[in-house]
Amino acid sequence: MIVVNPAPSSSAVTPQRDTGVGFLPEKFAMALEAIAFVKAFRKQLLVEFEFAGLALTPAEARVLMFLARNEGLNQAQLAQILSCEPMTLVDNLDRLEAADLVVRKRNEVDRRVKCIYLEPRGKALVPRVEAIVSALCNNAEQGVGEQHIELMRAGLSHMTGNLASPPSI
Repeated sequence: MIVVNPAPSSSAVTPQRDTGVGFLPEKFAMALEAIAFVKAFRKQLLVEFEFAGLALTPAEARVLMFLARNEGLNQAQLAQILSCEPMTLVDNLDRLEAADLVVRKRNEVDRRVKCIYLEPRGKALVPRVEAIVSALCNNAEQGVGEQHIELMRAGLSHMTGNLASPPSI
């Protein structure tokens, strides 16, 4: 077990709940809470998908939901927008295509480029996925004011952008 204690001069500490690891500096608290939230959300989303009889991962569902509003993008564009590695996206697209949910078509202008479209089965699945995700979001947001939720979204989005671009030293 690794025990991390704050430096003696540090006045801002946050206890780690249910870990027995002692106290961590406040700077770590937000990152750890964000990681814990993402893990809990993903875990519950998998449970909800299984209960609904949907053989999807959260990443595959994310691809479907994005394509529902942005069909025809090529794989490189989609990977960049989804902030994932192109090979990871290819794996997701392979599974979605095998399930007859999406189709990759060659671009008429540049035949090396493949654009992605939803198949009818994929289009039919989108409202179910959206309903599950929406209900889970509503559950997660219970007891948190709309202003706080909007501030968290804006703050996390900004911080994600900060991490996406290298610091200027």
